[in-house]
Amino acid sequence: MNPTIGVLITYYNEGPLLRECLDSAFAQGDRPDEVLVYDDASDDPAERYIPSDMPVRVLRGAKNIGLGAARNELLKESRSEFVHFQDADDLFDPRWCEQVRTVLRTTRVDLVLTEISSFLEGQILSEGMIGLARLATDTDFTRFAIEGIIFSPTSTFRREMGLRIGGFRTREILPLCEDFDFHIRLAATGISYLVLPASLISIRIRPESLSRSNGRLKTECLLALLTAIRLTSAELPARYHPHLANAAARFASQLFRAGAYPQAREAFTLAWRLGPPRFAWQRRWYRLVARLLGPMTAERIGHYYHVYLPARVRHQIARLRGAAAVLRNNP
Repeated sequence: MNPTIGVLITYYNEGPLLRECLDSAFAQGDRPDEVLVYDDASDDPAERYIPSDMPVRVLRGAKNIGLGAARNELLKESRSEFVHFQDADDLFDPRWCEQVRTVLRTTRVDLVLTEISSFLEGQILSEGMIGLARLATDTDFTRFAIEGIIFSPTSTFRREMGLRIGGFRTREILPLCEDFDFHIRLAATGISYLVLPASLISIRIRPESLSRSNGRLKTECLLALLTAIRLTSAELPARYHPHLANAAARFASQLFRAGAYPQAREAFTLAWRLGPPRFAWQRRWYRLVARLLGPMTAERIGHYYHVYLPARVRHQIARLRGAAAVLRNNP
């Protein structure tokens, strides 16, 4: 028996991009069983971009409630066994539904993960954005969800599992980055999964996209990620705290580079409380300074190094470091 698949689309003034998204959903040889659109009180209503003969149900909110709450409304309204969340400006590969349904029909997994690509004005920017290939060797899905960021279009999961964890946190609790938090909590249930390595979803990059955020919005995103770490640290087993600490330290470093120094200091404090972090992604000198004098000092030294040391000197140091590594590996 074929499992039913529902495509749940959140819409807020994406206009004609919604039609492109829907066309890609219905252009598939194996179509989804259900397509729902939640219009989050848009000024430009979603109905304008949905042909009357297209089997799409629209839920329209009377007031704007935010992405997390909108997804929860769709999750409750869906009648499909499996659900997939899609942003209104993103596109499906024609093979998506067929490949996902085949896995669900032939296995007993509760979650299928597919890779995603990003595109700008019709040009592919990157493939395999999530790095799902790592799950071939690192089978701890919770750790993977903590160390990376899984976007909602990556996953198609059993609806019951999403309801069981309470859906997405709403913007009153977590104003941004709901995907990161949701997939950590979903992974922590011990959910069974299978990975399809092909990029079957394409994410459209726009100037206002979070993926291109900078300045104040980037800072707000990083602070939301840290809020998610605080919240999930109280819910996950203690064995995951070191991984949460490493994630908090990475976000702290990014806050420092964004000039948000007080917030970076608080984030490093959180990392130390959960960890301490290992800073495995940093150079040896950074790890030593962070351990002896603290990560804020290590960040300042790194900042001064890049700002005040001429590029040609930095390049020469890098070459010497590379030569030393070769000598160590080939005595």
